[in-house]
Amino acid sequence: MDSYTTFTAHFMSRESWSTSNVILKTSHTTESHTAEHLATFVNDLVENLGIKKIMPLTITTDNAKNIVKGVKDAGYLNIG
Repeated sequence: MDSYTTFTAHFMSRESWSTSNVILKTSHTTESHTAEHLATFVNDLVENLGIKKIMPLTITTDNAKNIVKGVKDAGYLNIG
């Protein structure tokens, strides 16, 4: 079975308060969905996209323990 990971961004314009949604990356995943692999994936994505790692940058996920731990291990707040 094929496995994929997708990261999206949702944000509001400061000027008009209009919302925007974009797909940042969809990646075929051959490794197990462990917290360690997810944390590495998240940090690599943030670095490659040039997103500044500042708070309050949050990541919304489902409540799967490995996903929640991966986001926490990557140094981000999780909303799930």
